[in-house]
Amino acid sequence: MSIRERDQQLGLLRAFLTSSRETAPNSLILQGPTSTGKSIVLKQVLDQLPVKFSIIHCDECVSYKILWKKILQSVQLDSGLIQKDELSYDALATTNFQTFIKQMSVFLEDYHYDELHYVVLDRSDQIMDDIEVLFKNFIKLQEVSPLKNLSFIFVTRTIPSCITTSSTPVIIFPSYSGDELIRILGSAPLCRFNVEVEGKVLERFWKQYVKLVVEMYSSYTNNIMVLKLILTRIWPIFVQPIEEGELKPNEFLTLYRRNYKAIGSDYVISSSLDTEWDDEENEHQSSNLPTISKYILISTYIASYSESKSDWTMFSRLKDYHRKKTFRRSTRSSNRVNQRLLDASYFDLERALAILQAIYTIETGSNLHTDIDIMTQVANLSSMKLLLKSNNNDFISAKTKWKINCSFEYVKSLADDLNFPIDHYLTE
Repeated sequence: MSIRERDQQLGLLRAFLTSSRETAPNSLILQGPTSTGKSIVLKQVLDQLPVKFSIIHCDECVSYKILWKKILQSVQLDSGLIQKDELSYDALATTNFQTFIKQMSVFLEDYHYDELHYVVLDRSDQIMDDIEVLFKNFIKLQEVSPLKNLSFIFVTRTIPSCITTSSTPVIIFPSYSGDELIRILGSAPLCRFNVEVEGKVLERFWKQYVKLVVEMYSSYTNNIMVLKLILTRIWPIFVQPIEEGELKPNEFLTLYRRNYKAIGSDYVISSSLDTEWDDEENEHQSSNLPTISKYILISTYIASYSESKSDWTMFSRLKDYHRKKTFRRSTRSSNRVNQRLLDASYFDLERALAILQAIYTIETGSNLHTDIDIMTQVANLSSMKLLLKSNNNDFISAKTKWKINCSFEYVKSLADDLNFPIDHYLTE
């Protein structure tokens, strides 16, 4: 099966990616804007090869420890040599890159696994850490380590400057042109009439409709997913006169003249391109958060608005300490500014996770389940802008910092949902 408008990239991938260790590349880069077919074309080529491969979504990894762990576990599982219940879920198992190489080498040697294995680092430019380290570590891993049968493929929107002089091959996926978008989107109707219409009439009408919409909105975006959203959003308004019997499908020009104000409105553009939510949607979003995500937001709020020196006392495992705790304020403390009125402070993710474990154990009486992927939940909250990551330019202490991006009222509503006494854990 051929993917439309990507024959050149498909041919290049088939030329580079082989089933032999001797001819496979040490690393390969697929670069291009969002929604240009990088992942789907690559997946099609790999599915047709008699080789094992693993796909890692880097945007779900908040740190390199999580990335190394995911790569290690994915290779073990996809090799078919280890079952899921045999995996280690120890978060401290891969503490650094050297440990990752050692553990991967042990697995390859113990199981005599020397077959070619492709590791796809999808969205590699969206990892929540320094992307240059990611490329530097893996781009020549075969040359500096015993992992000779692993070939790494980077799927990215941008290429960091640190490897612009590298000899690693790059396959470019350019943005679709207007004509390409029309051919792709016009190949099969995404919408239907609510009245009976012949198939050929629908296909002809859909192609005219796609051409109109692409020509109108291509100056705003050439993202094929956004254009699909615009096509489906406009459709009910555009075809209403046909469904009510006022016009026929072959009267396209008349239909356009009647609807041009509606389909060219700012509402269509803003509602399709804008990613911000209003207060009502945020409220609905908070009620739909998983329980563990609510606990993560509570723990990160506490980490942002409390001092680390009080953690040992504050998060004591003695449950009665928090139940019976009373606050005594002196005259001196009454002159202090309430911490909640100040901007949230940055914190280490490890501290927030320790607070999470402590408050969950104290309030529920049980430990967190080992099968809960907390880092994926953190990544989801970060993508929703509920957690923010710092841009750390300190080369001496380059540890990534985080902070909460929610008001106390929002976090309090989450705590009320869980019947969690958040006031007991906040210092004034």
